[in-house]
Amino acid sequence: REMERHVADTDMQSSRSYLPARATPTGKSVVIVGSGPAGLAAADYLVRTGHACTVVDRHAHAGGSLRSGVDEKTLPREVLDWEIAQLERLGVQFKLGVELGSVVTLEGLSRGFDVILLTLGEMAKGEGRELGLALTPAGFQIDPETHQTSLRRVFAAGSAVKPVKQVVRAMSEGQSAAACIHQFLSGQKMHRREKEFSSMMGRLENGE
Repeated sequence: REMERHVADTDMQSSRSYLPARATPTGKSVVIVGSGPAGLAAADYLVRTGHACTVVDRHAHAGGSLRSGVDEKTLPREVLDWEIAQLERLGVQFKLGVELGSVVTLEGLSRGFDVILLTLGEMAKGEGRELGLALTPAGFQIDPETHQTSLRRVFAAGSAVKPVKQVVRAMSEGQSAAACIHQFLSGQKMHRREKEFSSMMGRLENGE
């Protein structure tokens, strides 16, 4: 992790920072409601696979819990801002200070975008009911294999579905939902990505 951070910090200070390649535009569009770790990870995946991607958030600055719940020493704000700027360079559009509710609705978003992804973080029950989606005691009810809610073109991930305490897990859920959305938009059978490995180290043997 320290090596990866060193590479990223060096790249950030470069006048020609690395920018991943984007696939050929698909003509499909996705709106992500919520700019926390799940939403940003999903935006990165979707824009790189060729889909037009817009992130909507009610706050004045993107980042969600990365900005409000992670201390400055662990995640310096200039690093977060730079990473968000990188997403903008890739083509992600951010519309901030926009709240899902009376002005911006699921119905309205569904007319302007092919798919909606909800990464709102932990919500009050009233908020979920107002959106007209099926709920569980923890959040939005989704198909665990596809991240699809009770509405066909609306997906959900992260703490909007169930509490996620680790940033890396929230990002993983965002990427997983984005992969399912890509499959949906491509006309493929949707399925959650297999976990490639476990990051938890088990008990070490004496020789190890």
